[in-house]
Amino acid sequence: MATTWHLILNAVESQVGTWVMIGPLDQPYALVTIVRNGGEFGYRVTTFEHDDQAPTIIGYNWTLIGATKGAHSWFTATRGPSGRPFAAWGGE
Repeated sequence: MATTWHLILNAVESQVGTWVMIGPLDQPYALVTIVRNGGEFGYRVTTFEHDDQAPTIIGYNWTLIGATKGAHSWFTATRGPSGRPFAAWGGE
């Protein structure tokens, strides 16, 4: 039986409720954080804060798998000759 890779394996829990998404060159590219709104909770995805850039919100999702998928989709969409397109996911 072959093992399969899943994008949630890119998520490394740095502290309780916070996951850093790590790219293929061991560079962080996104941050997934649990957020609460009243009695509900979900996940906020932002770009990883680097020294010269403040983080940008990528999106929100109800599940950790959905949040990591959104982060990874943003990461792959922003690589290559097309530049950094706007990432719309999760209901649009």
